[in-house]
Amino acid sequence: MAPSSEKRAEQLRKAAATFKKNHPDRVAANAQAQKDRRKRRRLEDAPVSSSGQASSSEQASSSGQASSSGSQGDTSSFGAVSNPSPTVQPQTRPYLIRAPTFPPVDLLSDVVGTQVDQSAETITWPNGWESVLPVGMKNGVNVLKADAERVQWLADPKNAVPADRSSVKYLAREAYQDNKSLIEDIRYLNAYNYTVVVPGGVASNRKKFENFDDLDSEFGLGISENLTLQMHDLKQRAQSTSDFHRLTTVSDFIKDANNPDVVGMILDVPTSRQSLPEPYHLLDESAAAFRQMKSDQSYKSVGSNTSFHIDTLFAPTWALLHHAGTYTNVHQDAGGYSVAGQVFGDLNDPQPKMWAIMTLKNPVAASQTPEKVAERMASICRFENQNNESNMHWDSTIWQDCEIELMYLRPGDFFFQPPGVLHLVYTPRASVASGGHFYNYDSLHLTEWTRRIQHLQSNAVTNQDPARVKEALNMMMLNFPNNQGKYFYRRALAALCRMVLAENEYIHQQQAKLKVGNKLDQKAEAMAEIVARVCFEISPAPGDERKLTVDALAKILEGDYREPGVAFRLEPETVQTIEKLALKYWEAFSAKKKKTTKKG
Repeated sequence: MAPSSEKRAEQLRKAAATFKKNHPDRVAANAQAQKDRRKRRRLEDAPVSSSGQASSSEQASSSGQASSSGSQGDTSSFGAVSNPSPTVQPQTRPYLIRAPTFPPVDLLSDVVGTQVDQSAETITWPNGWESVLPVGMKNGVNVLKADAERVQWLADPKNAVPADRSSVKYLAREAYQDNKSLIEDIRYLNAYNYTVVVPGGVASNRKKFENFDDLDSEFGLGISENLTLQMHDLKQRAQSTSDFHRLTTVSDFIKDANNPDVVGMILDVPTSRQSLPEPYHLLDESAAAFRQMKSDQSYKSVGSNTSFHIDTLFAPTWALLHHAGTYTNVHQDAGGYSVAGQVFGDLNDPQPKMWAIMTLKNPVAASQTPEKVAERMASICRFENQNNESNMHWDSTIWQDCEIELMYLRPGDFFFQPPGVLHLVYTPRASVASGGHFYNYDSLHLTEWTRRIQHLQSNAVTNQDPARVKEALNMMMLNFPNNQGKYFYRRALAALCRMVLAENEYIHQQQAKLKVGNKLDQKAEAMAEIVARVCFEISPAPGDERKLTVDALAKILEGDYREPGVAFRLEPETVQTIEKLALKYWEAFSAKKKKTTKKG
């Protein structure tokens, strides 16, 4: 006979009580996961009162939980999220404001007939700005007509993301009294896959880009005038997607900014600028790992004889030069890096960028298999034009399930884009921009997901081929125990361990698989296995430990790729356990190496 409903309920209550008693850590983890999910929902649809401030009931619901990157005892609130207007001081962290309103700017007078052809059509953007559409004349025909159609799609309000699905957050820089809180909030929002803009986050140069001295000295790129670089010729790209590069010097590119017959961009400008200005450089934890491990005198040191691929050292910094009316097609940045940057110039006479974040309308896409997501992203990112009798055109149906969120980047604004975000850019006026690529512990679950996508479809979804990003991840893995007392997200740390242990599942399509790792690889992989054992209780039986560990980490990473997981503090006891196990490995590794050397 089946038990009565009352008896069954009593059995369930007893079972729950027993489980709580025997598994307090799992109960706490489940509770934390529920809090994290509620926080994400509040970020997505936080109510705003008519005054621009969050309602008092929402402010009262503040959870008081510390940031994942904060120190113990930091009780700054992340629970109540408001979207106040710029004139209202936000009361709770993160200090969010509405997207800025923009004064009228002249994007036409020194562009039409000077920087682009006199026949250029214009378009009015949702913020009220009017700019030229892409134009490149050849035998009386605008060969950039397909680019112009894409830009028209960008500016069409019907393709805009609804406010309740916004993935861009604006922070009030003046509301932050210390750098620590600002950096924590950027980390936190990026970890949940939000792009962050800090209006006025850096100083405006107060000088419009006009000549080489502006580029070299005023903006601080520190490059040579006669340096020869590769330019993307957009008129050629419109007709041939495989052969559109040509060489030019920096000085010639600047001269051609006022030549309507040339429409181009340079995407690999070498610069002596710091990749991220203070205090934002604190987000770059891959750079911090390099610096600290270089000087670390403990058991974790990899030695001064470790060599690195040159791209690993120079990847963090980027600079871009664009002529007026240049369109950059939708793509992911390579290597699963986070991206941060700014445009240079005069805030009162800006040479801006319309930086657009593209997402799929169907939120279920976030939980689809990497194979399905990669296939769809590849179709979105392919630059394909259709040729009719008179010109090239673009098939807009390829983006029919997509929506767009525009950021109007002006001098003084600084933005932070999480790994894997699909984005496309329009530059209506000759422009200079600079910034950095970086890895951050809190966003590595997004890095892992992005690298899986690019492993399957790198030729279509990104325009670069990073040579050896694993070196940066190796250093972050080895530097992990040096972060005692800091908070980490469970899924983000599992992602780091898995990327270190299963590199061949993340390399780009055209890269050769790694056969034998070097000393740095071997030490980082050992650390990843130790961290998996200590932090995730992954202890596979002897025989096929590596594969079983990688599979167990994959289980942790199942589900919505945007979720960083439960936050936990790296306690001193945990660090001691990791150090003890690592020391045993280093000693065994050294003994084996000496034995092999003697035999040789």
